[in-house]
Amino acid sequence: YRPYTADGSNPCSALRVLLACCTESASVFLKHDLVARCAAADLKREIALLARAEQFQQEGLSLFCREKPAALFYALFYEQLNEELTAAVAQKETDEYVKAAFDFALAEDCDHLYRFSCLIKAESGADAKEITGGITEIMPGRPSISQHRYPFDDVRRFVPFALSGVKTWIHLFAVAAVKRRTLDFYTNAGYLCRSETARRLFAEIALTEEQHLMQYDSLADLSVTEKLVLCEYAECYLYYSAYAEETDEKIKQLWEKRFLREAAHLQKAAQLLKTFENKDYKVLIPQENFPDPLSLNDFAEKNKLYI
Repeated sequence: YRPYTADGSNPCSALRVLLACCTESASVFLKHDLVARCAAADLKREIALLARAEQFQQEGLSLFCREKPAALFYALFYEQLNEELTAAVAQKETDEYVKAAFDFALAEDCDHLYRFSCLIKAESGADAKEITGGITEIMPGRPSISQHRYPFDDVRRFVPFALSGVKTWIHLFAVAAVKRRTLDFYTNAGYLCRSETARRLFAEIALTEEQHLMQYDSLADLSVTEKLVLCEYAECYLYYSAYAEETDEKIKQLWEKRFLREAAHLQKAAQLLKTFENKDYKVLIPQENFPDPLSLNDFAEKNKLYI
């Protein structure tokens, strides 16, 4: 794959590429975690097979992400995605406890985007609004100095799936996927920054991103094969959403191919759920159709008002 170039088109296309890269990365991570947790060797092998397929997709998407000259610019893209996605799912979330968690992190993500915007302006003279396509609200949020908390305070009570439902799971999977990828980026790319100020900012924001990820991870609790089914379902839904609203025909074809692959993974996961837990996938996914697509295009202006 060659790196994707926005060329002045819809900036949401670039965000969808980065979101897909994050979800594939999270899917691989989850499958490795599930292999470590399950005892059945046959199930371990089936999960390993799915993980390898997800890794191929992740590598392709990582190469497809648009290239920028500095780590600082990519930090801006990650924070833009965190802010846009969290604001979008917060407005769609029906569980008030989970929604409060999204709102809490959103107030802090706003400040991260603002601080990276100020640093880019100071070091390169670039306008963050032009880089982000002008769709994202850039303003101070909860000050970073107030964001560092004792680890006990980041752990929330888990929300039973029977009460929250598949829609909440999708939201948590998506935002946690982006958080995990963002945390990895800040942890491993900070040394690429030339200035001491940028390196310190990467280190500071990485601490808060770990707190957010801990908050999201503590909200859900399911068995191995249930998580596997819902992970594949969430990926299908996110590719379906991307395809439904994509305006770039080249990228639209990419989303269609990825959706068909994930649909095959979902069928396999449903078979494993039946084989190893004697459960029908309809217990987890009772509705025949996907929820309404998660639209970054439609939420761009709504997010500004919401923030």
